[in-house]
Amino acid sequence: MKQIYSFALLGATALIAGTFAITPVLAQTTAYPAPRVDRVVYAQPMTAAGYVYSAQSSDLYEYEISKIGVERAQNEQVRLFAQQVLDDHGAAMSRINVAAQQAGVSPTVGILSAPQVAKLDELRKMSTSGFDKLYARTQMESHETALALHRGYSQGGDQSMMRGTSSEMATVTEKHIAAGLKISTLLASET
Repeated sequence: MKQIYSFALLGATALIAGTFAITPVLAQTTAYPAPRVDRVVYAQPMTAAGYVYSAQSSDLYEYEISKIGVERAQNEQVRLFAQQVLDDHGAAMSRINVAAQQAGVSPTVGILSAPQVAKLDELRKMSTSGFDKLYARTQMESHETALALHRGYSQGGDQSMMRGTSSEMATVTEKHIAAGLKISTLLASET
């Protein structure tokens, strides 16, 4: 049993490491954000507590990205999008915690991963001329991953109340993706 656990842990580590090694290369060669391997993890059934933690971490990341976007965006449409995402994710973090309490799950605070912290630093340090495109690409990638999380839990989560909340969050995330695609198209036309 210990050997099986070791192989499973090794496989999961390889999957996660591959996500960060492969995705940036793929993203540079396609017009749309490259598929992210980490979405496979979110497609698996998870507990309500796991969903709450993952959703809060995702919301925190998108919230922090948007704070930087509001401060640094050069294009007014990008700035307005960043403000909308900031407002929506602030509300989403509260909504998820309220739903968690109602479902008997301990509310949690999200935590940023090391790659997320690195991406935030990259956004802060990006030149003014390249910021808007990096911001839009970063938001699209993070929202696609979040959408996989919310859809995955809404379809296979263990608590019906939290499945309903995750479905609501998926709708908000889809709205952000649609707006992000418009922003990306706008920025591409400016080049």
